[in-house]
Amino acid sequence: MLETIPVEFLGNVPSEIPASEEYLTLHFSPLSVPRHQRWRNHGLSADFLGDYFATFFPGDELPNSKINRQQAVKASVSYIANELLENAVKYSDATANFPISITLYLYQQEIIFQAVNYASQSLVENYQLFIQKILASDLETLYLEQMENPPWRKKVHIWAY
Repeated sequence: MLETIPVEFLGNVPSEIPASEEYLTLHFSPLSVPRHQRWRNHGLSADFLGDYFATFFPGDELPNSKINRQQAVKASVSYIANELLENAVKYSDATANFPISITLYLYQQEIIFQAVNYASQSLVENYQLFIQKILASDLETLYLEQMENPPWRKKVHIWAY
């Protein structure tokens, strides 16, 4: 049985999402298709969310701007939703029989994203430490450190005889 972990908010996040008349939730069932096989479909789902919210986003147009507000919203929503979905899948507990979901809430001048997955206690703790590091760091310095020493790069020693 999966251990229940209390929800913790890190960073500048409201403890409760304000009510919205416009929102959309997608659930990805863990039982229908293995999550790793559904990976490529998350891009399609993210694009759908981008199209949907770009149509209804009430943000004001910028006068004398060459930026198409609707296209910018569509691209931004698609990109963010895709990243959230991919990470929710990648960092979820594969043995959990709970769906992964993403909800977007539409407001007059903003869109709030909420992704939900279920993870093991050790993964949650590592994630919390990483978020706390981000919140306490100079972002430019942290970015350069990550670029110079990416977590997937491991030192390999090759011995020749």
